[in-house]
Amino acid sequence: MKYWLLASAIALSLLSGSAMEGAGKPANETNLGGLRPGKDTMRDANHKFKGLIANPSGNGDTWFEDPCNNQYIEFHGNAQGVIATIVVGNGPRGVADCVARAYSRTVRSRLGSGRGLLLEDPCSSAANIYGKPESERVDDPSNSDIKSLNYDFSRVGSKVPQVLQIQCSISTNQVVKMTLSASKT
Repeated sequence: MKYWLLASAIALSLLSGSAMEGAGKPANETNLGGLRPGKDTMRDANHKFKGLIANPSGNGDTWFEDPCNNQYIEFHGNAQGVIATIVVGNGPRGVADCVARAYSRTVRSRLGSGRGLLLEDPCSSAANIYGKPESERVDDPSNSDIKSLNYDFSRVGSKVPQVLQIQCSISTNQVVKMTLSASKT
């Protein structure tokens, strides 16, 4: 009986120790909207989001909007057509005639991060997923309701996107915009 209690205590301490290590380890992000800056192309973006309303610009950048959820995704590419930056944000509130399923978390997740962070999630979810940001600040003094959480993934290596910026509304405590950028494309 004593050996069983001792073995249980050792197993419990080992399990809780490994869980604590994982909780404190910051995660990196490699994709936003299912695409990877520095790897995927503008052609990939056009193919993946062909069901949404496309708004190509004259400079090769494209953005798509999801009118049911009032969200958008922007792709900024380089001269070779490789995506350099992906931005996901809330658009202006419009009126769209959509089925109830269009508002589900599953549908909204197509514009989320690879680790499951979505627009309108609580801002604390970012820290739970990515750890403590390298910087946290109010970028625009004229709009003090938005704070930016900045994550630098250069520690992981040059083969992954390098910078993730998450903007949160201070008043609603919700994620309102995410930007993932590659360092060089």
